[in-house]
Amino acid sequence: MELWRRLSDDARQAVVTAHNLARNQGCNEITAEHIGLGILAHPDCIACALIRAMGVDAQHLRDALTEATAGYAMGGPAPLEMEFTATARRCLQMAEVEARNEPEWPAGQGGEAVVTTGHLLLGLISPSTEADLKVLRAHGVFYGEVRALLRRMRRGGDV
Repeated sequence: MELWRRLSDDARQAVVTAHNLARNQGCNEITAEHIGLGILAHPDCIACALIRAMGVDAQHLRDALTEATAGYAMGGPAPLEMEFTATARRCLQMAEVEARNEPEWPAGQGGEAVVTTGHLLLGLISPSTEADLKVLRAHGVFYGEVRALLRRMRRGGDV
């Protein structure tokens, strides 16, 4: 995955966690909901700081996402090599677009935009992803607010 090398360490950990969660559930693919759970599994990441700043109860959100992923379990062992669903791929692509749209965000090697868990969260709720993770909205995670908080954080402000 080309995006892999642009992911920050915490974003990589979230994606690996999403893969492991999907595999442990016996799913054939990694969904956008798994990515959300992968983010929430790392409470010290940027996205979790944003979620806390919005006053969202992370445990309730985690429970709702876990319930949403239960329908994807196929039963039996999951394949070792799993693909992302089309929606999850679109979320990852939008996360990369969001990172590129933040010109002042610290760049990685070669000057490329670094995709953080904050960008992954934006990718999950971006109107362009078509993921429509109602679970996130139902718990108070909204695109405009996440984007504004992420920009404030980028400028060195508190979230």
